[in-house]
Amino acid sequence: MWSGNIPYYAQALTSIRLEIFEQQEKDQEYLNLALASVQVVEYLTKLVYLDRIEEAMAAAKNMITKNDEAFFFAKALRDESAPESALIIARGGLNFPGNYYYQLALWTSELAQSLGDIDTALAARIKAFQDQPSFSHYQKIESLAGEDWSDLKLDLLDYLREFSGGRSTEAKIDIFLHENLVRDAIKVVSDNSYVQSHLIWRIMDAAATVDPDWVIDHARPPAKKILDEKKADRYEEAIKWLKKARNAFYMSGRREEWQTYRESLIKEHGRKSKFMGLFKYQDLQ
Repeated sequence: MWSGNIPYYAQALTSIRLEIFEQQEKDQEYLNLALASVQVVEYLTKLVYLDRIEEAMAAAKNMITKNDEAFFFAKALRDESAPESALIIARGGLNFPGNYYYQLALWTSELAQSLGDIDTALAARIKAFQDQPSFSHYQKIESLAGEDWSDLKLDLLDYLREFSGGRSTEAKIDIFLHENLVRDAIKVVSDNSYVQSHLIWRIMDAAATVDPDWVIDHARPPAKKILDEKKADRYEEAIKWLKKARNAFYMSGRREEWQTYRESLIKEHGRKSKFMGLFKYQDLQ
């Protein structure tokens, strides 16, 4: 279409011309331009909307090279009442590179389930989980797996232990605590430089009887830091940390040790009126 180097504005110009052909209902001109300029999605979806689905499916075999192309083509097929064809394209699209792997995997799973293809729904949902782990995906896989869940669960947990992708911390904690794998949840905190306090508190609640020393060792320092730095706006947070420590002392049969620590807090920070008010109100005996 272009001789020599393709100018930087080529994509924008092609999009404008395609839009004009669309408005003028010049279908063949639209197809010719889309094909000549290698606008894969535009070409294939136009064939679908012209009810030339068999032709589109045949062309897709040689044209689709990225998962985003498969995703948008499959959606067009589904929208035009060709869900079985859409599933074929979506399933194959998961083998291509691109930035739509997760979206395509999730969409494929949902489409397959709606068509009663549970095996494909399960396989695609596992791919979505492996790309972006979440507790909701984990639960969905369980519901799809049926009697195969016991073995599959072990594989997913092993995968999760080794997974180091970003934004997986909460998913790991949710799943490990759900399975009562408290030490695995603790390791998530140990392996990360920063974990939100509310997530650590959840682990501490579960770990009070499993590893009370870990709870105590990780609950007292942040409370001490807040108090030493006299950050009055964070005293409520300090109280929450101290409650986790107290619970661990109690659950491990070390009430006297807690009382000794409690008295040291009162002695050192007794003049912090806001803190002492919260301390007494929360009845940290």
